[in-house]
Amino acid sequence: EYCKRSGAGFILISTSRVYSIEDLCALNLKVKGDRLAPAAPYGVKGFTARGVTEEFSTRPPISLYGATKAASETLALEYGSAFGFPVRINRCGVIGGPGQFGRIDQGIISFWVYSRLLGRPLKFIGHGGRQVRDCMDAADAAELALRQMKSPSKKAPAVINAGGGLHCSVSLRELDAMCTEYFGRNGEVGVVKEERRYDVPYYVTDYSLAEKHWGWRPSLKAHEMVRRVCKWASENEPLVRSWMEQA
Repeated sequence: EYCKRSGAGFILISTSRVYSIEDLCALNLKVKGDRLAPAAPYGVKGFTARGVTEEFSTRPPISLYGATKAASETLALEYGSAFGFPVRINRCGVIGGPGQFGRIDQGIISFWVYSRLLGRPLKFIGHGGRQVRDCMDAADAAELALRQMKSPSKKAPAVINAGGGLHCSVSLRELDAMCTEYFGRNGEVGVVKEERRYDVPYYVTDYSLAEKHWGWRPSLKAHEMVRRVCKWASENEPLVRSWMEQA
């Protein structure tokens, strides 16, 4: 409504959770060291060697959270079409970086780093801890939005993926090893073999459209991002501790 009244553009930070859980779980995967990796033939439309594209299925189930985001995308696009203002939708993978609160629903990087710093109990739940996610720094997400704001009339797809891609992807086991390298061993990680229904084993963003149309790509690799979070957490341990006690 504000954009309609003011003639402003609208950028929606959406999520990879709009993609079909059943189709993501149907990917052909193999164990490769401490992570899962795609194995050809991939067998699912919208999946490439670089990861999940915008053509990947969005059919349910996508989780209740994903459903709210999918509905928001539709409403935003309809508003833009009806009232003639630009709408950009960025479907983001995990966003992280220094200063996150560390809540489990906010992103796994800060939660795992803070838990390791404070010696809190952790568990690998399902897939042997080899499930993979890509991640990007919050500053990179902001940079994409700034580029879109500066070129509101640019001819580009309204919906694009934005994430860390293969170079900034990490499994839970790899993430834990990075934390151990920085902090030293601080407690053991439990293992739960049971796999939860909505626990996607592999999600990596193919951000080709963002790169093609906006000249955008993530600036950090996984180990660089994790070390930045570890450094910030160790320098702000009292604050981190207070946040985690409230989580």
